[in-house]
Amino acid sequence: MKRQIRIVPLSLWPDHEHAAATAEGLTAFLRVLPADHRIAILDVDGLGAALRAVIEGVVGAARCLYLNSTLHAVSEDRRWGITAVGRLPEGIGIVIVVSPAQTYLAAMRTVYERFPGHPPVVLPFAASGLPPDAPPPLVNAELGDDTPIVFCLTPNCGTGRLSPSVNTILGFLEKRRPRRASPSVNRRLVASIEAPKVGYGYFPAVRKALDDAHFHAFERMDLDYWDDVHDFISTETLARLDFCKIVALYRDPRDYVVSAYHWHLDGYHSGLYAELAALPKEQGLLKFFEGTVSRSPMGDLVGQVPPLSIVARNFADYRKHAHILPISYEELRTNPRQLYLRMLAWLGIDKVIFKGVPDEMLEYAISLGDFSKQSGGQHTEGKSDAYFSSASGFTGLRKGIVGDWRNHFTPKVKERAKELIGEALIELGYEKDLDW
Repeated sequence: MKRQIRIVPLSLWPDHEHAAATAEGLTAFLRVLPADHRIAILDVDGLGAALRAVIEGVVGAARCLYLNSTLHAVSEDRRWGITAVGRLPEGIGIVIVVSPAQTYLAAMRTVYERFPGHPPVVLPFAASGLPPDAPPPLVNAELGDDTPIVFCLTPNCGTGRLSPSVNTILGFLEKRRPRRASPSVNRRLVASIEAPKVGYGYFPAVRKALDDAHFHAFERMDLDYWDDVHDFISTETLARLDFCKIVALYRDPRDYVVSAYHWHLDGYHSGLYAELAALPKEQGLLKFFEGTVSRSPMGDLVGQVPPLSIVARNFADYRKHAHILPISYEELRTNPRQLYLRMLAWLGIDKVIFKGVPDEMLEYAISLGDFSKQSGGQHTEGKSDAYFSSASGFTGLRKGIVGDWRNHFTPKVKERAKELIGEALIELGYEKDLDW
C-alpha cells in the first residue's frame, strides 16, 4: 500500500552556528498553533534536548508529550492517558521531530505506523522551497509502498550481479530486513527431509518441504520489510504469496542449466561433484536435464536442481501473476539502469521523500554487480568456464555471458532441449520457433 503523510517543513538551520535562528523560527511557528493542539515531541536519537526546551518554553510542558525512538514516554503524564509502553493516546494534533534531518524518514514512518490518525509531522530542518517570510506549508510526503518485498533468485540466474545492487539500494531507502537463514541450510529441517545423498530425477517431497518452509517464513513478514531467497521456488508457491510484491529473476533456461552443471562440477560443496567429474560433459548435461537432488558432503545442506522442463515452465509462469515482476538476467546485464528504474517504480519506492535514488547512487549500486569489482580485478567475464575461487574461498562468479549454452550443447543435447523446453523458450521470447 502506498503511504502519504502530511509534513510541515520549516527550513530552519540545523547546526549550532545558527542555533538562535532555529529557536526563533520554531518559536514563531509554535505561536500560531491552535491552543487546543496537543504536541508530541519525537526525539529519535536523543539529541533534541535544546529544541525540546524551546517548544516547552513557548507552549508549556503540559501540552507536550516527549517520546524517544521506541515511543517510550520519557516524561509520562497521566493526563495523556498512556497505559502501556508504545501505546499512544488519541488527539495528538501535531508531531515535532527534534532530531537531525538524517532521521526524518524513520521518524515519519514511525508516526505513520504508530500514531492514531497520522497527525502532521513538523520537520524543522526540511527545506520548504519557499521564501523565508512565507507561512510554513502543509504538504503531502511520499513514504513509499509498505508491501513486503521478496526477491526470488533462482540459483545460477545471476544472483551475484543483482544482489549487491539491491542490498545497496534498499539499504539507502531504509527498507528493513529480517534475519533468517535459508531452509536448505536449516539442519533440523534438512535432517527431516527424506532425500538421497545423490539422486537424479524429480523429488516432489523435497521440493514441497523446501517450498513450504519458504512460504511460512515469508508469511510472517511485516509491512515495510524485504528479503530474498536464493533457491528454486515453484510458481505455485509464489502465487500464494500474493500479500507480497515478488521480483523474480530468470534467464535463458539453456544458460541456466549450463551454469548449474558447472556449479556442481566445480563445487567441492556439492554432493554431485565426484560423479559429474567422472562423466563426459554431454552425459552430465543430459543428467541435469532430468533434475538432481544432493546433500552436501557434511550432510548439513540439501539442494535440488529441478528438471529443466519444470524450471523453464516456472520462468514462463511468472508472467501470469500481477504481484510478480519477472526480470531477466539478459536485461540486467545489458540495460541495468532501465531495469532498476522500472523495478523501483513497480515496487512503489521510487519517490520516497528525502530518499529519491540519485543517478550517482544508482550507477554506484549497479557497478557493485560487476565481476571485476567483486573479485578485486582478478576475474573477468567470459574468460573461464570454471567458477572463480578467491583467497577467502569459493565464489559465485563464473562466466556471466549471454548465450554460453552454444559453447556446450552438442547436437544431441540441443535436440533433447528442444523436446523439453522448446515451447517455453518461444513463450519467454528467447526463440521464435524450434529452428535453432
